[in-house]
Amino acid sequence: MALIQRPMFVAFVIFASLAGCATAPESPARSPDSRGVDHPSASSPGASRQRDANAAASPKPAHPQADDAYADELAIDSQVAELRRAIVLYRQFIERAEHDSQYAEAVQRSRERIEDAQATIDFLLAGQSPTP
Repeated sequence: MALIQRPMFVAFVIFASLAGCATAPESPARSPDSRGVDHPSASSPGASRQRDANAAASPKPAHPQADDAYADELAIDSQVAELRRAIVLYRQFIERAEHDSQYAEAVQRSRERIEDAQATIDFLLAGQSPTP
């Protein structure tokens, strides 16, 4: 008997939740602006005045090329920072391991990687436009 009642209870709960969702009262349509503030939809009274006020207060969109250039500059800056961090770590390793013969190959690879990282930094910074 308990086995029959459990599926019926689950079915009842599902039915009740679906029925409750179907009869929920509708709220007036609202749309958030760029600051996340809700405003009435265009069909409500005074909505056109509100839209005009929002349009006057909102900043003009930036040029996509400027956004791309700024993102590229940030990407270059972060790459240079990470390469410099890697150089510091390689140098720390070299300081600790250069006198131990078992690490001779690793020390040599670390020196080569420092040279590569420095060349990459020079390349990235040479291609970067000077900032005013």
